Amino acid sequence: MQSILPVNGDLPGYERRKACAPLIVPTNKRLEALCDEKGVTYLDVWGALADENGNLDKRYTLDGLHLKGEGYLVWRDVIKPHVK
Repeated sequence: MQSILPVNGDLPGYERRKACAPLIVPTNKRLEALCDEKGVTYLDVWGALADENGNLDKRYTLDGLHLKGEGYLVWRDVIKPHVK
């Protein structure tokens, strides 16, 4: 299972994303704990895509939610070692 990706509500026109951002980290912690309990691998994609403020890094998005090419490459690099 992978983490929920970060969002970025600091981009003009996409401020509504800020309401979701504080819910992501605690939810990811719960997902990680559930994975530990069930013996399932947990992949932290959030950490690879978040900037120093916990937002989806602007290098990886145009709208604060959807990834662009560079973001998908980061995502790929996180999950690739776990895919057979």
